[in-house]
Amino acid sequence: SPPRLLAFIVVIGLHISLHWFSGFSAQSNKKALIYLITQGCLGLTATLLSGSPTISLAVFASMIGETIGTFGMSRLTWLAISAFLILTPIGYWLVGGQEMLIDWMSPTISTMIMLIVFMVLFRKQLDTSQQAQALADELESANRQLAAYAAQVEELTLASERQRMARELHDTLAQGVAGLVLQLEAVKAHLGAGRGERASAIIEQSLTRARSTLADSRAAIDDLRSAPANLPDAVRAKVERFTQATGIPCDLDLALDGNSPVPTSVSGHIQRVLSEVLANITRHAQATHVWVDFHIHEDQLILEIRDNGRGFDPASVNQSGHYGLLGMRERARLVGGRLTLTSEKGIGTQVQLHVPLHAKGEDT
Repeated sequence: SPPRLLAFIVVIGLHISLHWFSGFSAQSNKKALIYLITQGCLGLTATLLSGSPTISLAVFASMIGETIGTFGMSRLTWLAISAFLILTPIGYWLVGGQEMLIDWMSPTISTMIMLIVFMVLFRKQLDTSQQAQALADELESANRQLAAYAAQVEELTLASERQRMARELHDTLAQGVAGLVLQLEAVKAHLGAGRGERASAIIEQSLTRARSTLADSRAAIDDLRSAPANLPDAVRAKVERFTQATGIPCDLDLALDGNSPVPTSVSGHIQRVLSEVLANITRHAQATHVWVDFHIHEDQLILEIRDNGRGFDPASVNQSGHYGLLGMRERARLVGGRLTLTSEKGIGTQVQLHVPLHAKGEDT
């Protein structure tokens, strides 16, 4: 009848319209439950108004597929599937009684099983695709972070390299050239005063100093180019080179062997500190004897250099411009160590470097 047809059109139209709000209902279990109950009631009403089991099969089969696709494989989904599977034969029975229920039961069961299997597989494939996309996004984000970290590492490496070269230039060229400038100024003054013999003597000293600076520069370049030596052997070599170059006796007490667990970066900083202290003794101390003690005590590497030179006031070297001491303290900081300097005029100077045995030094 027309009134019944009109009611059916309204109900089925409302049922179809609510499908547009399925995504909104997935925001919470409460909304999903209201949505599923409403659709179930509308489907059963449409079946009764139509008087056809086909409507029951179409409505509840579509609801099963939509539930799996929208709400995933949750407990609520399986409860809704079970409810729709029950409502389907109820609709048959209400429309045509037991006879229609028996006629439609077999094709309905096979159709529903195939539909559920298909939708479950589809949902799993969809979930897998979404997980793959999420992993791809995470991988892209990780790649961007790695690129940023690589840029930071490169910047830090360049900064460390600049600091290293600055220390090397100070240890060799800067001090040597500064000494040559002072001697040349003295030569200029003596020549202006007519003291040619004294100027000639200073020129000879300048030549000796220039050769020494050149030798130190070549040694520094060789140290940068060559592979790091064994730390005990390197210490022995530096002490022997110092004695040969200056003629000053140097007693070495070395309680380390080649198997000492000293990282290469830490070894480089220790060698540079030793070289700087010996160079300062050569230039300034006017010492007649030097002692070098290098040993391990309470999980620390301890390097101690003493001389019996003229000494100085330690407070005077804390002013700006004393880049040798500044460089040694910077090296101690880079290996997590501690540098102490004690001196007294007329008695001598003592420098101690304490480095944790398991320190991880930065680039030298």
